[in-house]
Amino acid sequence: MRIAFLIDVFPSISETFILNQITGLIKQGHEITIFSAAHSNDIIVHPDVRTYNLLNKTYYHNDRPHFFILKIILGIFIFIKNIFISPKIILNSLNFLKYGKEALSLNLLIKSSYFIKTPVDIFFCHFGHNGNLAVTLNELGIKGKIVTMFHGYDIRQAIANHTDYSKLFEHGSLFLSIAFSNTDALIKLGCPIEKIIHHPVGIDQKNIIQSYGHEKKIIIITVARLVKEKNIIFALDVIKKITEMPEHFDIEYRLIGEGPMRPDIDLKITRLQLSNIVKCLGALPQDDVYTQLAEADIFISTSEAEVLPVALMEAQAAGLPVIAPEIGSISDIVINENSGFLIKSNNPSVYAEKIKMLILNPKLRADMKKNALKNIKKFDIDELNFRLNKLFLKLLNN
Repeated sequence: MRIAFLIDVFPSISETFILNQITGLIKQGHEITIFSAAHSNDIIVHPDVRTYNLLNKTYYHNDRPHFFILKIILGIFIFIKNIFISPKIILNSLNFLKYGKEALSLNLLIKSSYFIKTPVDIFFCHFGHNGNLAVTLNELGIKGKIVTMFHGYDIRQAIANHTDYSKLFEHGSLFLSIAFSNTDALIKLGCPIEKIIHHPVGIDQKNIIQSYGHEKKIIIITVARLVKEKNIIFALDVIKKITEMPEHFDIEYRLIGEGPMRPDIDLKITRLQLSNIVKCLGALPQDDVYTQLAEADIFISTSEAEVLPVALMEAQAAGLPVIAPEIGSISDIVINENSGFLIKSNNPSVYAEKIKMLILNPKLRADMKKNALKNIKKFDIDELNFRLNKLFLKLLNN
């Protein structure tokens, strides 16, 4: 089976769920192409990118000459080379009456030329806007079933901006919903319920080390992109509350991740006088993240918006009790008062009290570890990729 992944950025260290699907389908014998809108700015690259030689399977469809005259020369070359091979695709991509600026700028010609020499059975699109791109490619004459996996960001943007997905919902063959809350949102956006399949993202649990904690102090940890919606500023308020408790707990807060909020976070750490407690470790390779999780005792998330965060899956797979907001479908991962605590309040004292409870009760932490390791098995990536393979085969056979 020839599968083209339509994604935003590759390779992205924060989107290992996509990488796991790519490598899982390769291992099942499928031919994979990665059709990415942009190169990654990440310094760290997951080792699987090299192991599976994925950069040689990647086409960056927005790479084109900056100078328009060079773009015209490239367009002429593509036209002459392919007009007699696939005249329908070439002429449709230049239909400015239908596609406007995208056709006039030769963007569609350049994008579509890749698939003239690389046929596709399935366009596997991550995020709704890449599904819309696949619909356009179908209209140009490039065949391939369209499967779109919606996440959290694209659904929130669609609701806020009234994004039109009517063509995608009409022409798309299958829509993968990573959480039941997403399913409800997709139906409200107009997606036919019979085209929706519940299929969460998953993690490779074989490589995750079970937590053993720290000998001398309690390690609290967060793994997140340092963006506004992750609400790390609030997490620092939680840590400050713990330091003010009369028990004088010996704690360390480790923050893994990078992003545009880093300067604000550093400023807040200084203002709260937490420099001797908070350790900002930056972005780390996957194996180093797993090592940090193994050394930790408690994982906290204070995000304002989530659907099914992979970081929480990895924390639970390491056996860490998780304290997180009761939003999105986090409850699919963390079972309240069983493998962690789900918080409805935005009061830092409420989070701090739950952390205090876990610090004072090692048996509770051990029980939650046992429960977490049991509950997280449903997110095993190997099983999910096997199911994905069956879905794709069924789609093609129908």
